[in-house]
Amino acid sequence: MPGREIPWSRWIPKLVTVLVVLLLVALILPAIEQSREAARRSQNMNHLKQLGLALHNYHDAYKCFPPGGIVAEDGTAYHGWYTFLMPFLVKSYAYNNIDFDYPWTDPVNEFVFLGTYYPGGEHNPKIDLCFTTDGYGVMHYSGNSRLLYRNSSVSLKEIDDHSRTWMISDAFEKWLPWGSPCNWRELEWPLPGSDQPYAWPGGAFLLFADGHVEFVALETDPAVIEAYRSGVASVPAERTQKPDLRYTYTEKEPSVEWRSTRPGDEESATMSVSIGGDGQPVDLTVRISDEFKHREVTSTDLKFAIQQYPGVRTIRARIDLDDDVAELFGSTTKLECLVVNAISLTDAGIEQLQKVSSLRILQGGASSETVEKLKRALPDCELRIRLPVASERDRPRQDE
Repeated sequence: MPGREIPWSRWIPKLVTVLVVLLLVALILPAIEQSREAARRSQNMNHLKQLGLALHNYHDAYKCFPPGGIVAEDGTAYHGWYTFLMPFLVKSYAYNNIDFDYPWTDPVNEFVFLGTYYPGGEHNPKIDLCFTTDGYGVMHYSGNSRLLYRNSSVSLKEIDDHSRTWMISDAFEKWLPWGSPCNWRELEWPLPGSDQPYAWPGGAFLLFADGHVEFVALETDPAVIEAYRSGVASVPAERTQKPDLRYTYTEKEPSVEWRSTRPGDEESATMSVSIGGDGQPVDLTVRISDEFKHREVTSTDLKFAIQQYPGVRTIRARIDLDDDVAELFGSTTKLECLVVNAISLTDAGIEQLQKVSSLRILQGGASSETVEKLKRALPDCELRIRLPVASERDRPRQDE
């Protein structure tokens, strides 16, 4: 009846049901989070074990561990220990796209390290920041500066106690890109001024020289930590010095766009474009898929690709650079690096390249005559030329 009060007894069962549900949620959520945490710890340990297996496989092949980083006498840093492990981590495709004659940040290599081929086993599953803001994939682990340092070649026989000498550990902030040639550090424990130096509460995971992974608590006796350090002799300070590089990080993964140069044609060339951290296209690769090797990239393919991405910094195309192809690059706006198969230009084609004022690197095969012409016409451009190999018939013979 209107105005009649609704007895509270009708609502009591519903309230009890809601309270029971809330209680169950309160009990279940911590258990779910604990299981997720356990899964992340297990995944992190597996990453380190895979790195340990790769290190030992490298050692079996070359009788030493990889160099911490290859650094030339003039200070040019080329490639780091993780890059040399890639063939042993089932990442040969990315490895085979690296030109080891040039540093990892060189335009001819940049597309590999910008996330295009981000291997994915370098990050701690507890940490979401997996990229630098300029697009490089981040490594959340760091090497022992007494084993993996500048131009190192340490072997197992130089390590006193394999089970107590650390090789790789979780890294604390200041993460470096996985391609960095200076990703090593001394084992500081705990890090100065930090109550929780690593992603894991109470300690960090360490990979040891015998391949086992161990969680080391912050309360560990300093004498034990010193034993982890002293299993291998210290090295001169100049061999472990590295620039104080600082990066900013993001969760956003650099994107890669894949498109066909002839939409609807299954035998068309494929173009892949790396998009940098600033959202701008960085590297354009135009090639024919392995399935259609009988066809070559044509000027039509390249023209379509340039029209779509005129602002890329690097173009690599499996095509010969002749006069007609050279004319296409006049519509680019920021081209700095051009990589082609062979260069066969007349004076007219070289004149077209002169119009690309931003060009600073040209790589490909060419005759010595063409090289001399290019040197005169492009004095500010670095020429990375592969000269043709002389045939047996053309080689000078020594008098017997």
